[in-house]
Amino acid sequence: MHIINHPLFITIYRFITSYTRNAFQSIILPIMVLGLVPPELKGRELSKLLFVAYTFGIIGSVVTNSLSDKINTPFGRRKLLILVSSFLMSTGIIIFLQASDFIKLYISVITIYSGISIADSALNAIIPDVLARGKREKAAKYLTFYNFLGLALGPVIAGILVNKDLSIFSFSGLENIFSNKQHFLNGVVFIILILISTIITLYAVRETAVPDSKNDSKNDNTKDKGSIKNNIYNAAKNNIKRIIELYSYKKVKRFILFLLMRLFVCTTMSLPAFLYYYHKTIVRFGKPEMATSLTFLAFFVGTLIIFGQSKIIKKFNYLKSITFAIILIIISIPSFYVLVLIHPILIYLAALLYGAGWALWLSLTLSYATLILPHEGRSGLYMSFYLLSTFFGNTIGIYIAGHLFDYFNLFNKVYGFFAIGLFSSFCLVVSLLLMYFLSKD
Repeated sequence: MHIINHPLFITIYRFITSYTRNAFQSIILPIMVLGLVPPELKGRELSKLLFVAYTFGIIGSVVTNSLSDKINTPFGRRKLLILVSSFLMSTGIIIFLQASDFIKLYISVITIYSGISIADSALNAIIPDVLARGKREKAAKYLTFYNFLGLALGPVIAGILVNKDLSIFSFSGLENIFSNKQHFLNGVVFIILILISTIITLYAVRETAVPDSKNDSKNDNTKDKGSIKNNIYNAAKNNIKRIIELYSYKKVKRFILFLLMRLFVCTTMSLPAFLYYYHKTIVRFGKPEMATSLTFLAFFVGTLIIFGQSKIIKKFNYLKSITFAIILIIISIPSFYVLVLIHPILIYLAALLYGAGWALWLSLTLSYATLILPHEGRSGLYMSFYLLSTFFGNTIGIYIAGHLFDYFNLFNKVYGFFAIGLFSSFCLVVSLLLMYFLSKD
């Protein structure tokens, strides 16, 4: 098998970004916050922390998308961004292992999430940069596969490694360097995975040379100066024409509806971040990490969906399949309460339902987005909007959920998670309404 520019290898870095993001959001940060603040403030502090993290993720994504096409180095454009991402993520994890207060915790999380967003932007651009059109669909499938694999394994492995015995490192005294010992093994695993993913990506990706903009400008200067006015006029006219075409085009309306639907569904991704607290204080069955881990273990269903997705689409079409996935998520939310009343072990069944619905929805919406782009020539721009809808949804959802959680917990410990469930259900119902308008468009 040829490794150079093979879809299986050039997309592998998505695994570490997905793994790190979900391990931190679902397991590591909820545990960390619980050790730093009183229980009645944990929801708000967790939401603030993740709000700041995703805000910097948005900034990193926007800046990277606007600058990455202009970068021109002998080392490459996208590979340089992967190196920057690896440096930021590794540095953030080292700072996190020293975090004993909120200042260091915020610095570490901002650094880590900035690195993740830069890498995600670079990975989206690598596919059209180095692959022919016929191979891009295959690369998109592998990208989604690694995304699901990271979503699934991140919380599972993080939950297993929390507070593990560090005697294996006692011969070197390495564990004594860092104050945050309960997450030391997770930090080691993060850095090892980042190193492996970086090496594979840097070796596998071979970028084509970018035309030298300086030479282009020299050639432009040799033209008749009298034609400059005409060039400016024609450029302005073409840009106005492009804008008119862009915003009068019917596909734009459909794409905007799709992004709004995606934003509302992504607000409900805040629920797993508080599932750890719900399990710890209310369910009290087994380890509190297990329910969250099992939720994302269900994302393995997504790997089956990716490679058998065409059969689902042929039978039901995209819109019906996406609607079904949203309904499955809606059904799973009350099951966290109802099934637990029957027996606490059934929280794992609720987690599996929730995770399966999300796996189906994520896989289908990624494929559908590529089919409804308003303008094929501006796929990078529109896919950046696709990513921003995810970041905005997560950011808004986690901020509102954290405040709801703490406020309603003042009345009863179960009310906080129940309020998040109602908020999530409302957002999902709105997304179903948007799906209705999307189907009628």
